[in-house]
Amino acid sequence: MSPTTRASSTRRPSDGLSIAFRALGNSSAELPTVEGLIEEAHYFNQSVATDAARKGMRRLLELGGQTREVELDRRGLVNQLAE
Repeated sequence: MSPTTRASSTRRPSDGLSIAFRALGNSSAELPTVEGLIEEAHYFNQSVATDAARKGMRRLLELGGQTREVELDRRGLVNQLAE
């Protein structure tokens, strides 16, 4: 990550992080189990629908992230994703 990217990311949370903060603020721990799980699923679904999540998943698949060979070398995959 370049210094410019790092600096801009510290000024404004990512969409996924914003969703996580909202989920924590609306603490599902106070809800009955089923309702809490539904709320958690709602926030999870929002987070995977972001542009960043789609871009990350596309990159993971381009690198063969769902193949046995790549799954066995997770460290190499993480290094490639970090580039």
